[in-house]
Amino acid sequence: METTTEFGNSLRKKFWKQGREFISFMLLTYPVGILLGVLFNLLRLIRFIRVRHPERFPHGRGRIVVYANHHSYYGEAFTLPALFFRDYLFHPWRRGPWSTPDKANFIDKPFFFWLRPRAIPVPRGNKQKENNFLLRCIKAVYEGGNLILFPEGGRTSSGKEHLFSPSGKPIRPFKGGLPLLIKAIPEAAIVPVWLENFDRVLPDKPDRRGSIFPRFWKGPIIIKIGQPLGFGKEEESGAMKCRLEQALLELADEVSTE
Repeated sequence: METTTEFGNSLRKKFWKQGREFISFMLLTYPVGILLGVLFNLLRLIRFIRVRHPERFPHGRGRIVVYANHHSYYGEAFTLPALFFRDYLFHPWRRGPWSTPDKANFIDKPFFFWLRPRAIPVPRGNKQKENNFLLRCIKAVYEGGNLILFPEGGRTSSGKEHLFSPSGKPIRPFKGGLPLLIKAIPEAAIVPVWLENFDRVLPDKPDRRGSIFPRFWKGPIIIKIGQPLGFGKEEESGAMKCRLEQALLELADEVSTE
């Protein structure tokens, strides 16, 4: 009897938590997401943001994992979700992307309370918490959700080691989490996205984490969308990581017109 009672209490807590998350999402996260999506498209209209090869983005489905380079403190984190705006508008709970912001810099700060219902925060310096983060990402994608990752493990400029495209554009070597996620969910669509000029428009400053006010005269912002990648189930993790890095560096140097 005690076991049944404990199970019932656990089930009630689970449903209560899910219900509370859904309400918070619809009342807070969803409206803010709509505003950011509208702003994104207005900036595209005046050509301050330029998206190259939008036709490559696999709209109308779940299990999309977008991975990108990371130069600005917060610019990319608040821009990339807008790539899902078309699906997010009508299917916010199912198709709204999960963001992966830094826990200390975003989730722990009161101002970003609206982000929490759709965020899987990145912990730092704790192996067990990092493993739990990866498991949450896998769970979100496995259940049909979409995910945004920055596999460099931090901003490009803060790394000591770099890989370079033929024209000299840098990224940090990727962490091992993305290949593990792909192995767990091989049917996911893995979409590389290269971002340019965020570090000029929203630069980091030595006395602050990031610039609050955009330097619009330093634009435009360029977003290059790559072809979705596929991987074999037996592909080795190290080879997968190299392919992911190479695809992003090739996209960095891709010359195309809108």
